[in-house]
Amino acid sequence: MPKISVVMPTYNAEKYLREAVKSILDQTFSDFEFLVIDDKSSDKTLEILESYSDERIQVVTGPCCGIAAALNTGLDLAKGEYIARMDADDISFPERFERQVRLLEEKPEVGLCGSLAMQFCDEGDIGLWAGRSVEHPGLFDLLSRCVVCHPSVMFRRELFEFYGLRYNQDWTTTEDQELWARAMRYIEFYNIQEVLLRYRVHPQGASIAKSDKGGWDNLCRVHKDILDWLFPGIDYPCDGTLEVMAEKMIAVAESQELSSFYIDRYDFSMYPRWKRIIAMSLFDRDSLKKEVKKHLTQRPTVLFFCKCLYSFFRKIYHLIKKGV
Repeated sequence: MPKISVVMPTYNAEKYLREAVKSILDQTFSDFEFLVIDDKSSDKTLEILESYSDERIQVVTGPCCGIAAALNTGLDLAKGEYIARMDADDISFPERFERQVRLLEEKPEVGLCGSLAMQFCDEGDIGLWAGRSVEHPGLFDLLSRCVVCHPSVMFRRELFEFYGLRYNQDWTTTEDQELWARAMRYIEFYNIQEVLLRYRVHPQGASIAKSDKGGWDNLCRVHKDILDWLFPGIDYPCDGTLEVMAEKMIAVAESQELSSFYIDRYDFSMYPRWKRIIAMSLFDRDSLKKEVKKHLTQRPTVLFFCKCLYSFFRKIYHLIKKGV
């Protein structure tokens, strides 16, 4: 049984395919199977794949239902302890798998490991994606930016199977963000603070597809799902209007201390009540006041006790102020 199952979907990927495949075959960590799920390409993709004699490469015909379905096919076929993602237009650094396996072995609490990524195009390097610099990304980080580079990840197969985590095949774009929004409820994420992948930007690339209206609409849906889970019952709008969500996300982007508090103390095996209080205090303080008032009025004894405490401390305050 291989240590790693590499899952790479392809569709008319002939232009950059050889670079991507070479970067995987040149890995310093060589104990892996390479599952290529081809969605019935009409160019020379299959011809290129069939030219390799490496026994680790397994070419599978996909269901021809989009990238999410192709990735799920790869997950079903994977036998490795870890699953590594790869795209047919990107380039992995030779030491990528070695570094990620080492981290997952040293940190058993981590369920998914990504890395920094250098964006580049045919003209040269563009620069790092800032979102990937978050070392311990959590749900609050996901609300404000894309914090995990999809083709850079490696995760524990059994852990994803245990929680039933698969790609949602109804999503044609941002399928990774939708999956991370569910996975972060149970699994700890970690980004190695090294560039281990070169992420190619080109007109047919996934990052371009996510920038259209459909991609932004899906991101708003992801954000709404996160908020609904953190605090069910509040009607957060999801109409594809970025301005509507921006007011709520700005607070997250500017609240690094709260984000760190959440990530460091959140118990992924429990659903603590205070997570809802944090969500309300961050996004909807009026609802928080109403919830507290409702909670107290439903318990007359508690309300009476609180009023007594308030009166007592108010008298102490005035006595101190008078200098008694």
